[in-house]
Amino acid sequence: MKKILNNQCFMIIAAMIFFGAQKANAQLTSSKVASIMENYGWTKKADTRYAYLKESESTTPVTYTFYYGLEYAIVAYSDDTDVQDIDIQVCYPSGNVYLQDNEFDDISILKFVPPYDMNRGVKITNYSSLEKHFTSKCNFIIFYRTVE
Repeated sequence: MKKILNNQCFMIIAAMIFFGAQKANAQLTSSKVASIMENYGWTKKADTRYAYLKESESTTPVTYTFYYGLEYAIVAYSDDTDVQDIDIQVCYPSGNVYLQDNEFDDISILKFVPPYDMNRGVKITNYSSLEKHFTSKCNFIIFYRTVE
């Protein structure tokens, strides 16, 4: 039951981020994402990371330490409306995928609780855009909170 409520709460957060972007003429900013997440008890782990990506391009994984006892949420989005699907991957040091988002969304949220302290790479992919040759600014922010 608790997991269902957590998933429902997270769907509400995702909807607030999405509709907040729609109201602001699709200008989703890191401060808006951070504000919404912080209102739900999340703390920003690090500065917003970004890259300019065309359709099908990915970032190089950036390594972070994820600690046991904390729940993490990685939020990926674009600054413009061209990006139709942005995906997140959390990778082992070898490059193999540990976790990933496979949903077709212009705002991606990947949640997980590490079973132990671990280093993992985070990368994002501009999986689909309206204009495949247009370069879009794609961002991700990592948040954490204590596991309840």
